[in-house]
Amino acid sequence: MVEIFNWLFGQYADYPTVFIALELIAVIFGVASVLLASRTNILVFPIGLVSTAIFVYLLWKWQLFGDMFINAYYTVMSLYGWINWTQSKKNTAIKKQQDYINPTGQQQNESLANINAQNAIQVEHLNKKDVPILALLASATIAFVALVYYFRPVINNNFSLMARY
Repeated sequence: MVEIFNWLFGQYADYPTVFIALELIAVIFGVASVLLASRTNILVFPIGLVSTAIFVYLLWKWQLFGDMFINAYYTVMSLYGWINWTQSKKNTAIKKQQDYINPTGQQQNESLANINAQNAIQVEHLNKKDVPILALLASATIAFVALVYYFRPVINNNFSLMARY
């Protein structure tokens, strides 16, 4: 039993207690965020922000930069989603979208009757003003990935420009 315990938690032997507590808090908030997302609750955004922000800090300290940037991206997207959700609440058309995402029993029966018409993904609220933002986001993501791969030797050399021999 001790061997299993050491195998599971041995990686934390040299970690400061603060990092262990922060990681535990981030995991709890992450699980809570997933549960809130399944219920389409707006609290998914602040809870998710806490989780991803803590992971960004921890991953920076552990020098896991790829994972850190992914979590930073999730943090930014959570902020965007929160802002978008609060602005969309002013519209009455958002209720239709919420019912489509989380249907009631009667709506499920109606959707089963129209299963052939529902085989495609529907985007109900895409405005012309959203297209440049989405294009910029996609371009920035591709550029960032290319930049990371370009500077991979420098990153693997602990950000030192001096060659190791």
